[in-house]
Amino acid sequence: MALNDFNVPLITAEDLRRWIPNFTDTINEETNLNPCIIQAQQLDVAPAIGEALFLDLCENKNAEKYKRLIEGEKYTVDGKNYALPGLGPALVWYTHSRYVLNRNAQDGPFGMQIKQSEYGDPVTDKN
Repeated sequence: MALNDFNVPLITAEDLRRWIPNFTDTINEETNLNPCIIQAQQLDVAPAIGEALFLDLCENKNAEKYKRLIEGEKYTVDGKNYALPGLGPALVWYTHSRYVLNRNAQDGPFGMQIKQSEYGDPVTDKN
């Protein structure tokens, strides 16, 4: 497996829109979002699940067991019901936190502000 195979995003902008209801940004995934996804995968998810599982996940992300791992599932063991929310939502929020840090906006006492002037302008859904 080539080193670049580990730079393939496991989630997309659609996943962010699904898990973060107010996420309405129009994103250039290739240049803006994918680097944040890759960072979240390598710096947050890989250490949490271990290198061996992370490498296998990257190599076989379309395998059924990994689809269930990313998307989550409900299952029963010894008559008890369990729910696994999946890595997807965690990866979405890790990615979102990195994406917000890289935007041209600041979170201040009056909400998100775009720094276009000395005082800034409020961020709208269209920013």
